[in-house]
Amino acid sequence: MNNDIIINYPNGWGNSITLDEYSTLQISYSNIEGGYEGIGNIDINPLFNDTENDDYSLQSESPCIDTGTSDLDGDGMDDIIDFYGLSPDMGAYEYEFEYDCNEGFININQGCYYQQDIDVLTDLIDNSNGSINMILDENGDGVIEPLELCDQEWIDGRLTSIDCSPIIIDGNYNWLDISGEFPSTISNWSEIQFLSFYHNDLSGIIPNTICSLNIDFSDPNTFSLYGNNLCPPYPECVEDYMGSQSNWGAGSCDIGNCYDIGVTAFTAVEENGDNLLNTYDDAIGIAHLLVNLHNDGPDCSTYPGLMITAELVGIDFPDATSFEPDGSYTNWWYAMFADDTYFSEITFEVSPFIPIGTEITFTARAIIMGCLDEGCSEDPYCHDCPLTDPISISLTIGDVFPSQLGDANMDSYINILDVVLLVSFILNDFSTYYPEDSAMQIYLSNINQDSSIDVLDIVMLVDFILNP
Repeated sequence: MNNDIIINYPNGWGNSITLDEYSTLQISYSNIEGGYEGIGNIDINPLFNDTENDDYSLQSESPCIDTGTSDLDGDGMDDIIDFYGLSPDMGAYEYEFEYDCNEGFININQGCYYQQDIDVLTDLIDNSNGSINMILDENGDGVIEPLELCDQEWIDGRLTSIDCSPIIIDGNYNWLDISGEFPSTISNWSEIQFLSFYHNDLSGIIPNTICSLNIDFSDPNTFSLYGNNLCPPYPECVEDYMGSQSNWGAGSCDIGNCYDIGVTAFTAVEENGDNLLNTYDDAIGIAHLLVNLHNDGPDCSTYPGLMITAELVGIDFPDATSFEPDGSYTNWWYAMFADDTYFSEITFEVSPFIPIGTEITFTARAIIMGCLDEGCSEDPYCHDCPLTDPISISLTIGDVFPSQLGDANMDSYINILDVVLLVSFILNDFSTYYPEDSAMQIYLSNINQDSSIDVLDIVMLVDFILNP
């Protein structure tokens, strides 16, 4: 027997209990009238509230408060987890302390918690509509309560951390399956410093109110919504840090996750020629289009691509496949990370029979796999092309190219500023590795086109400046 109060009822306290010689009992952590040998036993008036009217709850001064044990079988593990205070009380009725909480805070299990923090937890539970893994039901009552939702940390009654990542037990992942929409009340968590709903089933649109949180969204150690079913477009504050979503931006969403990929730089240059677009007179020059494709949105997972078209018959792209229409070229990638840039260099040829003075317009636009196909709008897994605008450049037969090798800063002039930029590339070892968003400048700096940025390019650039 544990955690009991044993008295000589109905005589009341002061009348000892005796056992006959044939009876034995093992009693511990109990209040026994007349005393009894055992660990934690006491012999003190329990101070019931009103025994005459059968009220055996404890007064606030009762010696039975917090003097029981939660380890009933002595194995070192708590068998009782639902109690107030430091330990269970002796007797049938647990004493409930009366806590006075400040305005805006509520009493839960004798602790004060900010009501609006609790409201967000409640909204998350309600939005999940019963999908949450019952491994979180700590008290076993069949209901996930706000303070049971994930691993929480509170300071002075304010929620500062919530970790809803999978619970790993013996190497097995227990997915928490929190689902439904992210509540707009998320802004109530004004003291939150860590938030992770890694690999749950949250869906729908993330409210812009998330941007009011005082969190470093760029730090994966403090913020993660990776692996949910959340739909773009995302609030700008979290857009670059959403990672992959389990829906891959398709199916259940109105737009895909490649919506903000676009062309950011587009020019043309000639290699080994006279820098004039004059195919008839200059047979050795090789014309190239240079394009930067940038993802200003979240991770793109639906096969982003670049399409180049020429609005004139007689333009050919030697590297185009047989599946592409004449006068067009397409380049594809598997995916594109947030805030990433891809550089493309595309060779093109102009028929020598196009007259001098003819204007050629090239257009570069971002696409995703299937977005130009007929019937795409009826397919839930096929989304519209990126929302960004295409960029066009115009070249005139017989005129100079808009860019030339050596113009590293792309200001249409070759001067000392280009030398300074070229030297900085060499000092930063961009000859072997360089960020993709600098690839176009690196290409223009490699004057001798030997695939290496080095002192030979500086010599050629200085010679060009001195002997234009």
